[in-house]
Amino acid sequence: VCFKSPLTNAWSESRCGTDFGPDLKRAGYDAVIIEDRSEKPVYIVINDKDIEIKAAEHLTGKPISEKIKMIRDELDDPKISVMCIGPAGEKLVKIAVAMSDQRAAGRCGVGAVMGSKNLMGIAVKGSKEVSVAQPEKLKELIKKAVKAVRENEVAAGFKEHGTTGEMVPNDAAGDWPTKNWHSNHWGKAEKIYDEFYNNKLVKNHACYRGCPIACGRIAEVKEGKYKTPVHEGSEYESLSAFTAFVLNDNIEAAIHATYLCNEYGIDTISAGAIIAFAMECYEHGIIKKKDIGDLDLSWGNPDALPELVRLISMREGIGDILAEGVKIASEKLGKGSEEFAIHGKGLEAPAHDARSGKALAITYGTANRGMCHIHPLEGMAYDSGKFDFSLAKYGLPDPNTVHRWDEKGKGKSVKILQDGLIIPDILSICKFFMYGGLNIDNYADMLSALTGWEIDGWELLKVGERVTN
Repeated sequence: VCFKSPLTNAWSESRCGTDFGPDLKRAGYDAVIIEDRSEKPVYIVINDKDIEIKAAEHLTGKPISEKIKMIRDELDDPKISVMCIGPAGEKLVKIAVAMSDQRAAGRCGVGAVMGSKNLMGIAVKGSKEVSVAQPEKLKELIKKAVKAVRENEVAAGFKEHGTTGEMVPNDAAGDWPTKNWHSNHWGKAEKIYDEFYNNKLVKNHACYRGCPIACGRIAEVKEGKYKTPVHEGSEYESLSAFTAFVLNDNIEAAIHATYLCNEYGIDTISAGAIIAFAMECYEHGIIKKKDIGDLDLSWGNPDALPELVRLISMREGIGDILAEGVKIASEKLGKGSEEFAIHGKGLEAPAHDARSGKALAITYGTANRGMCHIHPLEGMAYDSGKFDFSLAKYGLPDPNTVHRWDEKGKGKSVKILQDGLIIPDILSICKFFMYGGLNIDNYADMLSALTGWEIDGWELLKVGERVTN
C-alpha cells in the first residue's frame, strides 16, 4: 500500500503477507488507486470487472475481526479477501493500520489515510489466469526455488521459531532496545521467550497460500486477566515493543496488547514505542497523575498496556495526544519531552538497535520511509548476522571480514545492500526468502520467465537504485 504518511508527511508504503495481492491480480489489476473522499463510510468490492461501492455506516466502530466477518457475510463469500481499517483508522489515529485478516500493513499510518477517505475497506476476488510468458520455465524455476528454501537452515529456523525466536540472540548482541532506548540489552529475553514458546505458542502459520517458510505465529492466553483467543500475531517486533520497550516481563500482557492492537487497528511497533515514551514522560513529571486518572504509567506495569492501547486507538484522554505519534506528541507536551521521542522522520523506532552495528545506523539515517528496520533492509543482518544475501559478486565485502562497529566502507556496503534488498519490496515478495536461500539472481530469472523480459541481477540492482533514490 503506497500513500503519503501522516507521521512523516512524505512518501510511504506498507505491506503484509496475505492473499489479497494475488487475488487482486487474478481479478485483472496490478494496482488500485483511491482518490478523493466519500461523504459517508463505504467499502469497495472488486470481483473481476465488477466494481461496487457499498455503504458502510453499519461497520463503523467495529473491531477488525468483526468488520471482516460482516463484509464476508454480506457478500455471502467466506473466502473473499478483505483489507480494512479498525476504529483507530476511523478516528484518524496516525499509527493506524490496514488489516487483511490478521495481517497488518502496519507502518506509517495507512489506516488513517483510509479513514480520512471514509474508506472502511476493500474486498476482492478474481477468477482470471495470470498471463505468463514462459510458463514451463517459470514452473521449473519456482520448483527449484522452493526446494532451496525448504533445504535452508535459516528458513527452517523461521518455521520453528518465527521472528520471535530472535529475541534471545538480539538481547545478547545488544540489538534489543530497552526502556525507551536507554539500553540495547535487558537480559530477560530468554525467560520471556521460553514462556512464550513453551506455553503460549499454538503453532506456526503461513500468511499466504503456498509459503514454504510459514514463519507466522498462532498464539493464545488460555485464562487469567489477559485471556486472549487463538489468533495470529506475537511476532518479534510486536512482543519486543510490549516487553523490552516498556520493561514488561509479563508475556501474557504483551500477547494481549498485540492482539488488541490488531483488533483496534494500530501499529504494534509504534504503539509500544509511544507507551514507552509516555512512561518516560510520566517518570519525569511531564505527564502527571491528573492527566491519566487511575492509570499507573510506571515502568514495567503490565496493566497499563491494554488500557493505553484502547485510549490511543479511541483518542480518549491522554490517548488523544499520544495518537499523534511520538514526534507530534512531544511537540505538544513540550517540557523536554522531545528528548524521549525516539523516531526517524516521525516514524517510531522498531526493535533493532543502531548501537548493535554501523550498517543499521546508516540505514536508519537514510531509509526513505523513516526509522525502519526492514525497508529496505536489516542492517544488523549484515553486521552481526553475517548475511551477504549473495551480493558479493556485486561488490559487497564479505561480512566475515568486517567488524560490526567498523565505519570505513560501511556507506558503500549499505548502498549495495539497500539496492539489493529493496528488490523483494518492488516485486511484492516476502523478504525472508533472501534470508532463506534465494537471491536477486533467482528473482531475475523468474521475472524474465514471467514477463518475457531479458533481465539479470545487475539490472535489478539498477532498478533497486532508482527506487531507493
